[in-house]
Amino acid sequence: MTTLLQNNDGSEKISGDSLKNVYKSFVSDYPIVSIEDPFDQDDWEHYAKLTAEMGQQVQIVGDDLLVTNPKVCFINFRLGIVPQTCILLCF
Repeated sequence: MTTLLQNNDGSEKISGDSLKNVYKSFVSDYPIVSIEDPFDQDDWEHYAKLTAEMGQQVQIVGDDLLVTNPKVCFINFRLGIVPQTCILLCF
């Protein structure tokens, strides 16, 4: 099933937790092995939640999360946040 958004005015936004649940339903219904950039590049919280809940079932790829702002990534790595947010980085 393909759903095309008719507008991009933000009226159809869903929360990070709701989007996480959409990904979880996709993984349970289809043979998905990898999800790349599932959230906004600054949404460390939901990357971590998805990885904690599904990291054993599917690869969570965080290249936008980790590459877009290397300074923030380095700080979060030093704080121990990066290893909890994704499984894989594409080069």
